[in-house]
Amino acid sequence: MNIQHHVSLKPYNSFHVDVQVDTFIEIETEDELKVYLSERNPQEKLFVVGDGGNLLFVHDFHGTILKMQNKGIAIVSDGDYKYVRASAGEDWDGFVRYTLENKCYGLENLALIPGKVGSAAVQNIGAYGREACDFINKVYAIDIQTNKSVVFSNEECKFAYRNSIFKQELKGKYVITAVEFRLFSQPKPCIHYADVQQRLEKEKEVNCNTIYRVVSQIRQEKLPDVETIGNAGSFFKNPIVDKHIYDKLQSRYEDLKSFSVSEKQCKLSAAQLIEKCGWKGKTMGKAGVYQKQPLVLINCGGAKGQDILNLAQNIQHDVFEQFGVELEMEVNVI
Repeated sequence: MNIQHHVSLKPYNSFHVDVQVDTFIEIETEDELKVYLSERNPQEKLFVVGDGGNLLFVHDFHGTILKMQNKGIAIVSDGDYKYVRASAGEDWDGFVRYTLENKCYGLENLALIPGKVGSAAVQNIGAYGREACDFINKVYAIDIQTNKSVVFSNEECKFAYRNSIFKQELKGKYVITAVEFRLFSQPKPCIHYADVQQRLEKEKEVNCNTIYRVVSQIRQEKLPDVETIGNAGSFFKNPIVDKHIYDKLQSRYEDLKSFSVSEKQCKLSAAQLIEKCGWKGKTMGKAGVYQKQPLVLINCGGAKGQDILNLAQNIQHDVFEQFGVELEMEVNVI
């Protein structure tokens, strides 16, 4: 257990925001976690991070931050489906590569998403037609108050679009230690997204490894490298609206993109709404909107968390003024 006091969180958040934390602890095993929880002051503020992606720290954090570093991947059952259990501290993309190397299919569309396995369950990450919840079978966690191990079924996690019970009712009450996935034993490619389809048309052979490679290429072209440009990937969720609202907007904007969600609702492209409001490539102080993907807000160098939050709120205001649509932040503001 690596314990540090009064340290900067700049290396531990993908926006590279320089804020301080009272205590920072790296946890490498479940036993270490249980020891810490048994000895901690229950009044002390506690927050758990993976890679520090999808977080925006606006102020110094007065309390303790736990970084889950536990490792381990195992195929626990092999049949019509393959059940694979991964520790929360495993790198997500490394885990996806492991599944493909071991002929466990389904996660290839979620290639190159930054973060840890535990965070993937909290956020219910998704891309190109797949979501983590499509494959999560169980989530293993420890109750912060009782220090007891708990197992959540997929249904109990209450997964929704970029959401789960761990972001709502159980926020801050459990530490996820591992996630079990139910994956396909035989390839079942999901290639209905236009970007993916277009790339695959140029490939000699289409398989799950090809999909992984193509999705990785698309992400690398659209998104900035977090090592050099502070960002958290998509900052906003794609808004879901009633279809009659879309019809009204589409009468004004003929090229408005939409994706059907149900008979009565559809999902709009937040990136397109932001671009139509003129924000693509714009900066506000030391924060900006990435020139290749307007859904991504960036730290242009030395930005504070509040600078990025102010930019986000200005974008929300302009999108609502022009379209009457509210953009919800995907990033968690701390």
